[in-house]
Amino acid sequence: MKEEGLVSVIMPVYNSQEYVEKAILSIINQTYKRIEIICIDDASSDSSYDICKRLSEKYDNIVLLRHLKNGCPLSYNLGQEATRNLGLKNMRGKYFMFLDSDDTLEPETIEMMVKFAEETCVDVVMCGYSEIRNDSEHNVLAKIKSGVYFSNKIVRYALDKIPWEILSCIGSKLYRTSFVKDRNIIFDKKYKFNEDAAFFLEVLFHSKKVYYLNRPYYQYLIRTHNSVMSSYKKDVFKTNVRVVELLRTLFLKFDCYDLKEKQYYLKLYLLMINSLINETDYAGKKEFYDSYLTIRGYYDFEKMYSVIKKEVKGHRKLVLELLNLKLWMLDYYLIKYRTKHNIYKSILSIYCDLVTKCYLKRYVGKEDDLVVYMFHNISDKNTNPAKYVTNIDDFEQYVMQLLKDKKAVDINSIDGVPKSSFVITFDDGYDGIFKYAYPFLKKMNIPFTLFITLDFIDKPGYLKLHELLWMSHDPLCTIGSHSFSHPLLRFCLNAQNEIKNSKKHLELLIQKKINYFAYPYGSVYACGRKSIKLTKETGYFSAFSSISGRITKKTLKYRYYLPRVNGDPIVARYIRERKNN
Repeated sequence: MKEEGLVSVIMPVYNSQEYVEKAILSIINQTYKRIEIICIDDASSDSSYDICKRLSEKYDNIVLLRHLKNGCPLSYNLGQEATRNLGLKNMRGKYFMFLDSDDTLEPETIEMMVKFAEETCVDVVMCGYSEIRNDSEHNVLAKIKSGVYFSNKIVRYALDKIPWEILSCIGSKLYRTSFVKDRNIIFDKKYKFNEDAAFFLEVLFHSKKVYYLNRPYYQYLIRTHNSVMSSYKKDVFKTNVRVVELLRTLFLKFDCYDLKEKQYYLKLYLLMINSLINETDYAGKKEFYDSYLTIRGYYDFEKMYSVIKKEVKGHRKLVLELLNLKLWMLDYYLIKYRTKHNIYKSILSIYCDLVTKCYLKRYVGKEDDLVVYMFHNISDKNTNPAKYVTNIDDFEQYVMQLLKDKKAVDINSIDGVPKSSFVITFDDGYDGIFKYAYPFLKKMNIPFTLFITLDFIDKPGYLKLHELLWMSHDPLCTIGSHSFSHPLLRFCLNAQNEIKNSKKHLELLIQKKINYFAYPYGSVYACGRKSIKLTKETGYFSAFSSISGRITKKTLKYRYYLPRVNGDPIVARYIRERKNN
């Protein structure tokens, strides 16, 4: 049963013997006295528990808990989520708040927070905080006045007038217990590493009113050693991106996503950068590469890039561009030496420009030279090159325009380099190819090529096996391989299986010879010389990159790294120009 006027302060304790007594005393010395302090020791291996026990024997408002199994304390650490949830389960206060065991509160903090909670009947009172690092102090405050705000207003101010640091600070809020309990809001381990922000965002999602107190009452100590904040965090992007997505949910709920979109994507990109920094500072190239693939494969990456590419500066700008070009090795060194070698940024920028220009120069052709177009998903949705989507009506209009001056030819005709001709190819094997593109191409008698990623077959959004087999028996359709799982072949330990065995399995599947290969991603850095050599040795007739250019007699000398033109943005530009005219 909750006690009227009682405030429960929940404090997880883990290996903080140097700080925990000061933290507890900062609560004992509050001007507000109706307080219970719930200290939960999470299997500390230092003297933290003994300090808490001594203080609990001296002060009768301290409740000391431990995680138990069969009545015995656990010998292993369960983490912040489980520890705080144990405190939530055992608290008795009308209000509650959290305090980390190395932080402190100003003496009047709880009195002021309870005062405004009682006077305004809000669901939560939040304040600013003071950041203490290496004996220096920095106040973190919002750019709004103290007072009551409806939750939709707080959300509209998020990442703008209210910095993310305040939203995610665990100890700078006082919650009404009944409000949180009735909605069963607890700490969820799926938000590990940023469970503090996730908890408050969940509260904000359900709340109606919030009181903001523009004072730095909470004192947040940033330890530079012996802290979980300064150690390796595995899968930090996979975990923390859920919290960022939770923020987007709030923007959508309170109908301000359009207003906050740019700030949202800047926040998302900052998470990407910090995730990669985590790998370079505490792990190695393999971990960095794994994290890189997760980030680069994130479904919203292309949209994020298009929204913020003009907003970021300095080395973050360069990393963004390298991520977009999929140059992970250069990202690694740029991030690793971000504070040591400023000249490195300039060298990387010049180097990337030179490499790109060299490849593009090789593939320059004349207007009437053969073009191999690369498309992805043909759909009834709006054309969106950032998501590799081309609307079927836009696709038809563009192809019909091409047919006025050029001839559609089979991919097997490229050796003859027919002038004023083009080839249609589709990468990955999206289901829209069968549903939308195929009927049009069939009607117009236009040959086309499908580069199939075997692992994508029968997955949501991709071709069903029977659809692939149906098209493979049409003389208009040529099937090529796009690997098993669409990896960056340059850094793939299983490149032989991806290139060689994908050909073999696809031939068994469709009962036809596979002569053409398209490199996943297809950039200079996605497939090195070893990949190109292996493609040739496997017996493919030709292989295609994603480097833009035309097919000429000169480029055919490099038949295992032929250019293509990305059709998605070209169609988008064509339709846009038609509308403008």
